[in-house]
Amino acid sequence: MYRDYSQAYLDIMDDDPNTKSYLNMLPPNYDITGKEERFKTIFKNRKNRYRRYRDMSAFAFVGVYILSVIDACRCSALCVRHFARLEYAAPASRYPAVDTSDSPNFLRHRL
Repeated sequence: MYRDYSQAYLDIMDDDPNTKSYLNMLPPNYDITGKEERFKTIFKNRKNRYRRYRDMSAFAFVGVYILSVIDACRCSALCVRHFARLEYAAPASRYPAVDTSDSPNFLRHRL
């Protein structure tokens, strides 16, 4: 829409009768004679509005992208710390502890 209104504004501002793209923005058979200044203002305001929308959309996209990157880095750092803690934790033994204090032949009875 920005390009359409920008081209319409450029065409209505010049004095060339061959450039009439602004008529595509109006209803069919609409006569603007005597209202050129009003339509110049309308096309200029709409061009500026759509330019602002385009710019805000770009900034919003970049902002959301940056937030997602920060969140992904934060989550990956948390995951790395979590798995590092699990890795260094003492592993659980598969076998129960063998009490060697009361059995002199504990090596023979080992599981």
